[in-house]
Amino acid sequence: MRPTSLVLIAAALSACAADAPSLGSYAGAVISDAVHDSGTAGFYWLPPMVAAPSPTGMFEPAAAPTVEVIRPDTNTVIRTLVPTLGTDQFHANWDTKAQALDPSVTYRVLVRVPDGRVIGFADIDVVDTGAQVKGVDTAQYVGLVDGRTLPIKFRIERAAVDGDADGVLDWNDNCATTPNADQADTLGDGVGDACRCQVLTCDAPDACHVATCSAQAGCQSDVVPDGTTCGAASSCRAGVCTADRCDPLTLGPATAYVTGAGPQMVRAADLNHDGKLDLVTGDYTQSQVSVMLNGGGSFTRAGYFANHYIVYISTGDVNNDGAIDVVATNYVLGELNLMLGNGDGTLQPRIVLPIATAYPGVISAELGDANGDGKLDLAVGHTDASFDIMLGDGGGGFAFLVRYDLSAPYERPVASRFGDLDHDGLLDLVVANQGTKVAVLMGHGDGTFAAPARYGTANYPQMVELGDLDGDGDLDIVAGCNIGQAVTTLLNTGTGVFGSRSDLSVADTYGHNPWGITVGDFDHDGQRDVAVARRNSSQVPVYIGNGDGTFAATPAATVGVSSTDLLGAASGDFDNDDKLDLAVIGIDARLHVSLNTCP
Repeated sequence: MRPTSLVLIAAALSACAADAPSLGSYAGAVISDAVHDSGTAGFYWLPPMVAAPSPTGMFEPAAAPTVEVIRPDTNTVIRTLVPTLGTDQFHANWDTKAQALDPSVTYRVLVRVPDGRVIGFADIDVVDTGAQVKGVDTAQYVGLVDGRTLPIKFRIERAAVDGDADGVLDWNDNCATTPNADQADTLGDGVGDACRCQVLTCDAPDACHVATCSAQAGCQSDVVPDGTTCGAASSCRAGVCTADRCDPLTLGPATAYVTGAGPQMVRAADLNHDGKLDLVTGDYTQSQVSVMLNGGGSFTRAGYFANHYIVYISTGDVNNDGAIDVVATNYVLGELNLMLGNGDGTLQPRIVLPIATAYPGVISAELGDANGDGKLDLAVGHTDASFDIMLGDGGGGFAFLVRYDLSAPYERPVASRFGDLDHDGLLDLVVANQGTKVAVLMGHGDGTFAAPARYGTANYPQMVELGDLDGDGDLDIVAGCNIGQAVTTLLNTGTGVFGSRSDLSVADTYGHNPWGITVGDFDHDGQRDVAVARRNSSQVPVYIGNGDGTFAATPAATVGVSSTDLLGAASGDFDNDDKLDLAVIGIDARLHVSLNTCP
């Protein structure tokens, strides 16, 4: 077998073929460095492979390169060399004795740095001239060492391995494309803050948000301005795509449904898991709880015995079985009734819950998780101006924990609502007292509460609701005041302390008094509105919220009903068209439902 030699070649050598040994069939050889082929700046091949270059940059001795010899036709590495560090250069000797080189193959020498990049390469052809090689760019022959060793010499300057010139080598740099000598990485994910938004693709979750990127936080989503179009007849409000404001507000004619006699209160909940809000009424005269199952905007009734004088009802999953249960108070007998739901819209026979005293009478009972254990508890109001906290066991049982005295002349806790008033993750309690005040009790998270703070309202608050009336993210108080013929609003400062008070007169020429209220966005403008059910009236006015904690002085819509004495109100999307509908009860055993007809 005849000996082989190596020649470094490039496509440009074809012009010198008359003076050179045969190159075989390969004619596409390439060399790449700072001088040739617009290669990596700062990387230079050195003699004998090329003529001496004229580098001007700073040599980088820490470059730690490796040399690979590959067969490009099979992409196979046939030799890996670790160069030695010389004076302003690296040097590796390729001893070809260990390889059986194929004269028909062009080989490639690569220089690779620790981050895996190839910063330079040169193609080598096998020739049969014995012991000489041709310099790539000089067409001059240079002798091989020992006839079969190729000296591979090259220079790596800092520019080749510190692309952003920040003093950190690229493979140690958490942002190799942008100078960041401090290597700041706020998220600790290995990506430098200077590069974070270059490598991330941030997408907005919906049309009401815009994607942004922060060097410290990465992808974020900001809310677009209110009023931004997000769909057909829809605009963004507080980051939510909602139907455009309905102006004027239109509510359809009320449809009447029979309830038990003398209904006092109505609540909305899905009792049969069909995705439609049903209605539940507490029927004072007939001693029943009526379940009004929703068939898609129309309702059918089933009655359940609850003993005499039901004045207050509350709904929730008391025994954690996924079904809505009903708690109903007996005003005269001082009983507290629990009716467990079956999940199909029916209720089980009542269970009379033990309370601390059978008398005074029970006038309110609101469900909420007072101690944060995932089980619903009860706030039970009595006719002597006291109320009890009863802790639920998650199975339908309740145990007395503590009693609070709200005693003041003519005050009784007729209604209450749980809510987190100070953003501490604990439920607080607001109680409507039949007098001239509401009481606010801040929760401790264990079922107990701080001493009540009292806030003045119009005379005789009968019902209380919570909602964000001024768009600051805090729950505010809305109280329907019977004798005062007004709706009082109290604005939350964000700490559970209430400041600004506003009274909306809802009296008419006949002096009809508000008894039930419901709060919600009826006109799709993003602000809370209020609908008022009034005694001795067949008209239900709806007042539009101004967004500052007050309501418009005149109703935007008024729903007429056949009953002439209205005691309770509830709202919800009863026909699943994404619009808020209205339900009120009349003492003549009628439930009236008005569907929102806004376009």
